[in-house]
Amino acid sequence: SIAKKLALLLGGTLRLSSKEGVGSTFWFSIPYSGPEETDKVRSAHQPEISFKGRKVLIVEDDIDSYHLLELVLLKYDGVPVWAHNGQEAVSYCTENELPWIVLMDLNMPLMNGFEATRILKQRFPDLPIIVQTAYAMTQEVQKAKDAGCDDFISKPLIISKLLEVLLKYKR
Repeated sequence: SIAKKLALLLGGTLRLSSKEGVGSTFWFSIPYSGPEETDKVRSAHQPEISFKGRKVLIVEDDIDSYHLLELVLLKYDGVPVWAHNGQEAVSYCTENELPWIVLMDLNMPLMNGFEATRILKQRFPDLPIIVQTAYAMTQEVQKAKDAGCDDFISKPLIISKLLEVLLKYKR
C-alpha cells in the first residue's frame, strides 16, 4: 500500500490490528531526532548526497513502486524517467541519450526485466543496470546476473541500500 511505502521511505513501519465485527486499526511509527541531532548525524556520517542532473531510467510496471523511487531520486536532485516495461526501456535507450543508470524491475508485461537487461547490455555494455524485485530468491539473482545486471536491490525497498548502490556508480 502507499501508506506502507511512505512509512518505509521515512525509515518507519506501518502496523495493523483487525478484529472481525469490530474493525481495523492502522498505526505507524517513524524515527525522529531534533534538528540539532539530525545536523550532527548528517555531518558526521554522511557527505551530502546529490545525483544532480543525473537521469535514472526506472523500469517498473507498478505505479506505487515507481513513485517511491521517483520520490527518493527527486529528493537527491536526480532526474527520474519512467518506462512501464522492458520494451519501453529498450526503446527509450535506443532513441534517446542514455541514462546514467537503469533501475530494472524483473517481472513486467510485454518484456520482462531479464530480457530487457540482456538486450540493453548487448547494445550498451557500459550502461549500469540495477535489478530490483520482490522475488529476491537465489536463482532469480543468478538469472539476473546471467542477463548482465550490475547490481541487485530487493523489494520492499530499503532507501539506505538504494542510495548505497547508486553511490557506487557515481563517477
